[in-house]
Formats: sequence, C-alpha cells, structure tokens
Amino acid sequence: MDIFKFLLTTILLLGSCFACTRNPIETVLKPATIWNPKRYFNIWTVNFGGFVGRNLLGYTQFPSRSGLEGLNMNEGSPQTDGIVIGYKYFGSSQKGDFPDLIAPYDLGRTTTHEVGHWLGLP
Repeated sequence: MDIFKFLLTTILLLGSCFACTRNPIETVLKPATIWNPKRYFNIWTVNFGGFVGRNLLGYTQFPSRSGLEGLNMNEGSPQTDGIVIGYKYFGSSQKGDFPDLIAPYDLGRTTTHEVGHWLGLP
C-alpha cells in the first residue's frame, strides 16, 4: 500500500501572466489550479515578476488551521494552501541539466526550506 504518491502535472492557463506578482498568484492561479488540499500537497513553480521577482525565491502559506502553536488562525484560505517557488530556484543542478537555475540557489534547498514553513517551522 502506497502512503505517498507524487504526481507531476502541468496546467497552462490561457491569459496567465508571464511574470507573476503575488496578488494574481493568490487570487487567480492558485484557486484555479489547486488540487484538493486535504489530499494533495500543492507546489506551484512560477516566473516571479515585478519588484517581488528581484528578491523572492519562494513563499508558503503556513498551515494556520493545523492547531500548531504560534501560528495565527487566519494565514490563508484552503484554496490557496501550498508553496510557490520561482522556477529558477526549483530543482537541483546536481540532479540534471537545468540551465535556468541560478546558483547558489540551484541545489533544491529553496523547496526544502519552503516545505519546512508549510509544515509549521518558523
């Protein structure tokens, strides 16, 4: 019996932004593409744009309704639950040929870091 199963999916929204800022990610992209957050861990890889794109590798929505101590109860809707990673920081250059990855953030640690936040780590 499988406890965990990873599924890779690709969804392209017509009219989606090519350099997304946080607001359209949260209000359009995530709600339109999320898989049931009670059954799936959602990760979005995007091309961050605007001012935020210069300084942001990724971000997460904390599991606010998990009951974990120290988390606010209103960290976000279940329809936006998951993590968002800039595509230039997703994956590991040691595991394949990914020419767009930017060192020193090319070892897969950005995703690991954001998953930790998603699990409630500060």
